Amino acid sequence: VVTRHTNAVFLLLLPLAGVTQASDLRNRVHAAWHRRHLLAIAAAAGACAVAPQLALYKWTTGWWFVNPYVTHSPMGFRFASPHLAGVLFSTQKGLFFWSPVLLAAVIGFFAGSGAVADLRIAAAIVLGLQTYLIASWSEWQFGASYGHRAFTDGLGLMAPFLAACFERVALRRYLHGAAAVVMTAAVLLSIAQMIQYWIGVLPYADTTWSQYRRLFLRFQ
Repeated sequence: VVTRHTNAVFLLLLPLAGVTQASDLRNRVHAAWHRRHLLAIAAAAGACAVAPQLALYKWTTGWWFVNPYVTHSPMGFRFASPHLAGVLFSTQKGLFFWSPVLLAAVIGFFAGSGAVADLRIAAAIVLGLQTYLIASWSEWQFGASYGHRAFTDGLGLMAPFLAACFERVALRRYLHGAAAVVMTAAVLLSIAQMIQYWIGVLPYADTTWSQYRRLFLRFQ
């Protein structure tokens, strides 16, 4: 949260993990109330961790909360016009376009059971909010990077669903070969394109579909 303030949305995992129906949420509220003293201590500890950063903002700028991008360019959130399709699927840093293996996590999200199912609602809300915030930022590609760097903090939450997809495949022997080929191809494609990015073949940002096709697997 200190490094990227919008990561505060991940705090929702604490009350939402394990909630699968409305009654669970009511029970969670009652449990939180009974533990209110411990939660107050946790909140105070969190405030102590964040306070130095806010104090630095106040000391240097006169404001407790600061958007440092405003001084250089008119960057900010555009909540009424988020680029949801762009940040997820486009050649311009689209999460799934540049990291296709993560599509397996989407399958695991719907197909997973047990502990993974207990995370489903929490992950949907947290990752949904993260995606909306990212897509609403005026520079929604987030500058130079391979793929979309703004989703990095949420990748750990996608991991259980990726594992759930592999677990489902493991139970069906007839899918082993096809899944191995698809996953290997997805990983190798990402590695090849990372190399293209590192050596300067792929643009740092604003990649168009025509550029992508012209530069596909070219290394010079």
